[in-house]
Amino acid sequence: MKTPVTFLTCCVLMIVAACGDGNSRRQSTTATATAAAPDTTAPRYYYKRFEGTIAGKPVVLHLHKTNDGYEAIYYYLHVGQWLTLNVDSITGDTVIFSEYPSGAAYFNNDAAATLHLALSDHTAKGSWHSADGRKQFAVALQEQYPAGSEQFDTHYYFDSLVAFPSVKESPVATSSCYALEAHENAWLNTQLHKMLDFSPDQSLAEGFKQWTSKYFDEYRSGLPEAPDSVEFMNSWSWGIARQLFVRYNEGNLLVLEQDGWDYSGGAHGNFGSSFACLDLEAKKQLALSDLLTADSATLQPIVEKYFVQQYELAGKPLTELLFDEHLALTENFYITGAGIGFLYNPYEVAAYAVGQINVFVPFTALRPYLTPWARQRMHLQ
Repeated sequence: MKTPVTFLTCCVLMIVAACGDGNSRRQSTTATATAAAPDTTAPRYYYKRFEGTIAGKPVVLHLHKTNDGYEAIYYYLHVGQWLTLNVDSITGDTVIFSEYPSGAAYFNNDAAATLHLALSDHTAKGSWHSADGRKQFAVALQEQYPAGSEQFDTHYYFDSLVAFPSVKESPVATSSCYALEAHENAWLNTQLHKMLDFSPDQSLAEGFKQWTSKYFDEYRSGLPEAPDSVEFMNSWSWGIARQLFVRYNEGNLLVLEQDGWDYSGGAHGNFGSSFACLDLEAKKQLALSDLLTADSATLQPIVEKYFVQQYELAGKPLTELLFDEHLALTENFYITGAGIGFLYNPYEVAAYAVGQINVFVPFTALRPYLTPWARQRMHLQ
């Protein structure tokens, strides 16, 4: 089974949390990078939107450089379904990504197609290689923000607290946040603050400080006397992380994913994602009812049908993957130019080991239920 990208991030944070240095000082770092920075700079963190073609087919790539490396998805415009990119290796500014669609292919152990990209300030050039190595296509992507898209500054914040300063190799609690700030869009920045549970009248740095202080206060309140056992020590290597990623960004429509993780003792941490689909023209967050006239009883079997297809469960009981015989409908959705995705977090409908379940339903399957607004804004007349 391939490990979800979000969980890889979590594992890195757990390792950081477990490596306390015994220093009684609280340690913190902050960093900021500006989108479309001058060629002479090399920002440590950024978000970039790329357009180009692979095998003659138009694609869009959303790339984030984060504290852990790179986080990215891309999609072919005529398909719309995401391809998740996992980092295989990084050599300088050249990154090799393995690509995975949502569904069964994401969880099996088969070889994956790869993207080999040399990243410069405004381009991503290289090649695409099929999983069997028999096909190869040149890739040339250009950083672009067409009318109706947004540019963002990216900010990374980190803080840590040593649990038992007098104990060698004490466990450490950590807090981190990868945040976005829009260029000259006050309404959007208010939404970004809300997603992170920061007050809109605070700066991101102030919001992070307040959020982290509350978390550390709760952590301190539960700490016992410093123990001797290593197992007990590890159980107090707590951590919490929040990240915002851009998933769709054009036509005055913006899809943001908030990726969260926390560990508060036990066998493992937990992670999950929630989406905000924003209409930048109307200044509102979209609900499913803005897109579809179908009620839940009508929509549920459609989503379940595509779940069965994408997770290769035809003729099999759904309980091979799910808790129940049917896939319940979720309000946690995102949009692309070609369809609607529905995301289920661990424990919602399946065991933790299954990870996130991502079901994509094309607009062609939803055409009878599309609202006039959806038809107009998604150019589906």
